[in-house]
Amino acid sequence: MSAAIDKLLSVMIGLVSCLSAVTFAFLIYRISARQFRQTTLDTAIIWSVIAMTACTVVWFVDTAFALVKPGAGDLMWYVVSILLLCPPIAVLGAKRPGVRVWNVFILLPLVLVFTWPALADGRSALRNGAFEIETPMVLGYFLVLIMGVGNYLGTRSTLVALQVLGGAGLLIFRSTTMFSAELFQFIHFVAVTMLMLGAAQIAVQSDQPTSKDLGYDRVWLDFRDWFGIVWSRRVQERVNDTAAKEKWIARLEHHGFVWDNEASEEQIAETNERINHTMRWLLRRFVDDPWIDERLNEENVERVKSPA
Repeated sequence: MSAAIDKLLSVMIGLVSCLSAVTFAFLIYRISARQFRQTTLDTAIIWSVIAMTACTVVWFVDTAFALVKPGAGDLMWYVVSILLLCPPIAVLGAKRPGVRVWNVFILLPLVLVFTWPALADGRSALRNGAFEIETPMVLGYFLVLIMGVGNYLGTRSTLVALQVLGGAGLLIFRSTTMFSAELFQFIHFVAVTMLMLGAAQIAVQSDQPTSKDLGYDRVWLDFRDWFGIVWSRRVQERVNDTAAKEKWIARLEHHGFVWDNEASEEQIAETNERINHTMRWLLRRFVDDPWIDERLNEENVERVKSPA
């Protein structure tokens, strides 16, 4: 019986190792796409690469080949947990001109605060073979994690957000006393699998527009799904404020522009022109014009959408 369990664990470790390696390579390939370089999400992408690199390396070093002692493994997985906070929090600061400053004044202090227990108790953990953090630090971790991944709930990346929430949440429990050491390996199977599947899904989605239609509905939906609810709601409010002041015949909702079916052709043309100007003006803080043009009819970028 014991031999069968060991064989099953060995197979599972091999499968997750293959998944980790393939997903990591695919993610690196996909994030080199020019679409990301046309947005302010490049900082979040860099943090994603760092986090996934750390996760992959620690998986092989600690779980797959057991090259480090238990205390060192605990510390390494704790650092991975901290790095997983950075990509979604980086998105919350992905607005020009402050996107670079966000790294210095928000992300780096965040990493230092959560790294402090490892710096303070690291030597003790290496001697005792175990590393633990206190409950307030765990609660603070989940607060930041939910704040970051919650930005994507209600978008096309909802499932990915839940996978990151589950994967990172399970990993942080490695640094608590809530689970026995015997369960750590199983927890890692589940956590790393969830994280890698989420990373693969993001890599695939990055080249697949939310909407097949050309026009500002597609621009809006892709912006909402890439930048999340926080930024999209702010842009939506600004657009609708402008629409009310200038008396447009369209209004921006969560799923796209809603039009007045009784509008004249002249009103439609005028509103289309105002939408094009307003959206480009507001989104300039997040994306470049080529990113927008790819989602419009390139032969007629003024085309938005008219009421059915």
